[in-house]
Amino acid sequence: TGCRAEPPMAGQLDPVFDPARLSSRLQVVAGRAAPAVLGVGLLDGQTGQLLGFNGDRPFPLQDLSRLAIVAAVLAEVDAGKLSLSEPVIVRDIDLSPPPSPVAEAWPGRTAYTIGDLVDRTLSTADNTAADLLMKRIGGPGAVSAWLELKDISGLHLDRYARQREPEINAMASFRSDWKGEAAFERQRLAVEPKDRSAALQAYLTDGRDTVTPLAAVRFLDALRAGQLLSPASTGKLLGLMALHRPGGDRLAAALPAGSILTHQTGNVRPDPGMAAATSDIGIISLLDGRQFVVATFLGASSASDQVRSALITEVGRTILAEARA
Repeated sequence: TGCRAEPPMAGQLDPVFDPARLSSRLQVVAGRAAPAVLGVGLLDGQTGQLLGFNGDRPFPLQDLSRLAIVAAVLAEVDAGKLSLSEPVIVRDIDLSPPPSPVAEAWPGRTAYTIGDLVDRTLSTADNTAADLLMKRIGGPGAVSAWLELKDISGLHLDRYARQREPEINAMASFRSDWKGEAAFERQRLAVEPKDRSAALQAYLTDGRDTVTPLAAVRFLDALRAGQLLSPASTGKLLGLMALHRPGGDRLAAALPAGSILTHQTGNVRPDPGMAAATSDIGIISLLDGRQFVVATFLGASSASDQVRSALITEVGRTILAEARA
């Protein structure tokens, strides 16, 4: 589980991080998180130094799938195969589990554009918007093929949210009258706890819809470097990530004043008494111009949301302290 580093290329600056020392400090955090599993990916934007703590271990992708979906959609826009102004009509069979303001607004509102759905996918974590976008460009297989083309391995997107969320809760196929948090939660809790637990455990081991910390870091670094999208689309996606403000915890709480965090958090709905995954991946930009790409995952934790967030904050503080050492 120790940090492993890929050496910088010839001509680069000396590495910022001491892998052994950073690994030792992260092991302390991992000990506090146990029996949950801590995974960390880290890349120094100046030297290219890449390190991982459980870096090749798969964790549930969950909310982070939205970044890959939006990136793949914007790549289609860049290629001239899709327009942000293209209209989309939402039908009952298109609705997905919460969170989804688009589903909750249906049938009062049914008309959107691709651009609307792109914004909503990230600004409101909308599962219906994400599923509609993915369907428009060919489904999970199309997103996976695009990631492979861009040489991003270790990030697996296999199902629509409308498939994944009911399956990992041992529920029947999603239907429109389950839209909204209250209705979905009522149906979810109607499933026997032992069946929900078995389904969640199966999800943690079947390999679908997963990402490794190092894959998450490579994806974000390629995006940051303009290797995935045009400058306009890169700016749009990073801008949407910069607006992501779920709260001042996790990585955000680790930052010194004046820093900027461009990020995406992720969660698996806790049940029963266990959060399958809690995550935060992002680009930390410091006042001195340095940038660090960080991906932190906490898997299979029975701790409270507050404790899980505090552990991710501690990872961020540890990394920044080592960067100053």
